[in-house]
Amino acid sequence: SISNNCLTCHGVESWYDASTHTISGRAHFLPFDLPGFRYGTGAFTRSAQEEAFRKLNNMVRTTTDGTTATNELLDGAYQPGGIANVGSTWHDDFIPADWKVGSYQDYPTLYRGVVAPYCRTCHQTAATFRDFADASDFDGLLSAIRTRTCQTADAFMFMPHAEHPMRKFWASGARAYLNAWTGDTTGCKP
Repeated sequence: SISNNCLTCHGVESWYDASTHTISGRAHFLPFDLPGFRYGTGAFTRSAQEEAFRKLNNMVRTTTDGTTATNELLDGAYQPGGIANVGSTWHDDFIPADWKVGSYQDYPTLYRGVVAPYCRTCHQTAATFRDFADASDFDGLLSAIRTRTCQTADAFMFMPHAEHPMRKFWASGARAYLNAWTGDTTGCKP
C-alpha cells in the first residue's frame, strides 16, 4: 500500500504490483510548488530557501520523465529569468496560457482559486486530458470533477486525493469557485 500511496501523485497513470514488487507505468518527480508550502523565520523563510528550491526544481525539469504540464509550469513560474538561471525566483501568479485565451478568458480566477492550490501538483503528472494544463481539460471533466470533488446523491467526494490539500480545500473558498463554474447551487457542501 505504501508504493500505491506515493503513486497517487507521483505516478497518476501507474500502480504497484505487490506480487512482483514492480511499478507498472511511470512515476514522475513532482515540482516543488512554492505557494503550497508554509514557511518559517530565519533560515526557513521562503526568500532564504528560494535558491535551493530553484535548484531542486531545475533537477525536476531536467529529468527525462517530466510531463509537458510539469515542464510548462516550471518554465512559466520561473519567468522572466528562467529556471536554469541562478537567482531566478518562482512567480506565484503563473497561469498556463491556455487558461487565458478565447472562451477561457474568465478562467484565471478558477485556476488561481482551485487548480493551482489544490489540483495542480498531482494532476500535472496525469494523462494529457487530466493534467489541467488547458482549461478545456477542466471543462471536459466537469461531471467527473463535480462527482469526485463534491458530495452528490450517488457519490462521495475523494478529491483532492492527498490529505493536506483536501483539508485545505474544504477550509477554503474553493467550493464557491467550483459551484460557480459548474452552475451547481447544491454541490460542494461540507
